[in-house]
Amino acid sequence: MKEFKFELDQLKQKIQELTSQKESHALLKKSHQHYKTIFQNLPFIAFTLDRKGRILDGNPYTENLLGIKLKQVKGKGFFELGLLENKSIFKAIREFKKNISGKVTGKTIYEIKLQNKKKLCIELIGIPLQKQGIVYEVLDVGQDITEQIEIFREREKLISDLKESLKKINTLKGLLPICPVCKKIKDDEGYWHQVENYLNDHSDMEFSHAICPECFRKLYPDMPVE
Repeated sequence: MKEFKFELDQLKQKIQELTSQKESHALLKKSHQHYKTIFQNLPFIAFTLDRKGRILDGNPYTENLLGIKLKQVKGKGFFELGLLENKSIFKAIREFKKNISGKVTGKTIYEIKLQNKKKLCIELIGIPLQKQGIVYEVLDVGQDITEQIEIFREREKLISDLKESLKKINTLKGLLPICPVCKKIKDDEGYWHQVENYLNDHSDMEFSHAICPECFRKLYPDMPVE
């Protein structure tokens, strides 16, 4: 009788353990589905790579931005898709190696060339995912910053143009030594130049020639002034 009770208790304990494992498995599965839903609905770039740089997963935002179906390229090397411009490939490989070593890489800008020849600038953060201290995946998240880069470049060009214009204005600032007889201008190095030549070299002005009425009468006294 005691042996039967002992065996019954062991059976109950086993059932409880199995029930607990089943509940844990169900909870883990539910948690995985929950985070999968969040991942798929992220409003920015998000994709994962294995330790060899092969694509594991990605969200719809990434697919729409890059113009590819991640299911079709799943298992292929991200660096082999032909999306990265040459100067961005080495940068991406360098940052990926840091991720594999367990380091989070900060915001890094990459130039992307799409299949339709359109070019984008994206900014990514690489996050190593670890189990028991070993990196098994790399999560890349980021955003499309093409518009911000274009605005920045336009602003830099405008600043450069303004500096150049200011430089030209400053060259004509101050006193200019001019001969009262021939009207030539003396430069900073002591050379004399015709007025039109000097202004051509130190400003954006261009000259055309015409004779004023007073000089016209001196040169052609017998001809009427028009």
